[in-house]
Amino acid sequence: MPYFSPGEYYYETKPPAVDMLQFKENCVACGGENSLVFGGAVWDRVFREEADAREQVVSLADLKKRLLSEAYQEYEEQRFLAECTTRMHGCQKTEDSAARVLQTLRFTSIADYDAVHARRRSGDTLEFYSRGGQAECEFISKCDDITSVHLFGSEVNDRCVALLLQNAAIHTLRLQDTSITSETFKHIAAAGPRLRSLAIHSSDFSGAELSPASSGSQLQKLKLVRCDLSQTSFRSLPNLQELDLSLSTFSPELLCQMIPADTALADLNLSGTKATSNAVDNFLKSSRAKYLAINFCEQLMRPLDDFSRLRSLQVRGISYDLVQLISFIETHKNIRVEF
Repeated sequence: MPYFSPGEYYYETKPPAVDMLQFKENCVACGGENSLVFGGAVWDRVFREEADAREQVVSLADLKKRLLSEAYQEYEEQRFLAECTTRMHGCQKTEDSAARVLQTLRFTSIADYDAVHARRRSGDTLEFYSRGGQAECEFISKCDDITSVHLFGSEVNDRCVALLLQNAAIHTLRLQDTSITSETFKHIAAAGPRLRSLAIHSSDFSGAELSPASSGSQLQKLKLVRCDLSQTSFRSLPNLQELDLSLSTFSPELLCQMIPADTALADLNLSGTKATSNAVDNFLKSSRAKYLAINFCEQLMRPLDDFSRLRSLQVRGISYDLVQLISFIETHKNIRVEF
């Protein structure tokens, strides 16, 4: 599969069985022989895989939608894997007169647990990452040294989540492409304040009342990516620091519930959504605002100086003037800008 990132599409190799003259003309029209970027012609020609040389002609709107969804799905998976494989805790503990950095050990099947558990040293934590079902959840519920769980697959349902949360040690939970419903939020809220990070990908919560934690919630990170949150209400979380709603659908009212005027958020991702400017206004007014991603949200375009207090800004797919962007970057060298 060719490598791509949001806003760009690269050919690793030229399709082998097409008219190369026509192929080059198409590429030149779209920004060069090695890349296809959004913009320009109303119709663009896309070649998917090297083994599939058939030409697919799609509208620019369909192209944007498809690449945006696929790119962010791959981006999220790669970023999560990178985080898991390089994650090191900042705290250190003296052992045998030498400082040792605590680490998280990942295992991907129940059969691997004993071996990983044997390698675990004092202070290390365990993470289970796998396609799951009721058997896996029953096993995890009894292992008090597993603190992080990432499950994916349609066999994961509300009952599985209820089993998982019987384990009082779990503080990080990620569920991807599962069969859970809004009932899962009731289980999470009933589990008490111990959960600090929750990520859910590709779920339908339309028409539900989401209360992901009790009033004493310690939830700091919440990701609801590619979820249907239409006609949904939400209980605010006073300790929430990171919110990711990328590629999800929601109402302006829901967004204001999640990002009130007194928000304590430091990290906000609204990429690929129809978010309104009011929520972004609330975020930017906060003294804690540090990281903002509004990729492909043309409706959120505003003067670049509004972002001057941030540390990181992502505005891919927004038609900012290139000269103004470069000037902003040179003036604010402390801000990492991706466009």
